[in-house]
Amino acid sequence: MRFLMLIIHDDPTVSEADIADAPSHESWFEYAHARRAYDLGIRCDARDDARTVRVRAGHMQVSEGTVNDAAEWVAGVALIDADDMNDAVEIALRNPAASYGAIEIRPVHSFGGPLLDDPQRHPSPPE
Repeated sequence: MRFLMLIIHDDPTVSEADIADAPSHESWFEYAHARRAYDLGIRCDARDDARTVRVRAGHMQVSEGTVNDAAEWVAGVALIDADDMNDAVEIALRNPAASYGAIEIRPVHSFGGPLLDDPQRHPSPPE
């Protein structure tokens, strides 16, 4: 099954100890690649660079910033392959963002696009 990990930046609840205790990004990538669980990752720019786009009653509305003004914001996403939700949680728990932010996990389903349906989508782990 494929899952989307929403990497949430969560400043107000993070302590220096949380940051110091976080595993390294390198160790998570090694773990995820060894399991052939890592499909794709995207890091987002700062929320100040975001634009929110809506169309209402046929009129385009563009506002600066993210959808909401909460302290938490999406800092990136990763697409992972896991056996089930419990396995996806185990993968997410090992990601450093779980120690200094939050990770929301959602099952995802393809609309027939090549990314999710391509059986060749797993490249060899980096050497």
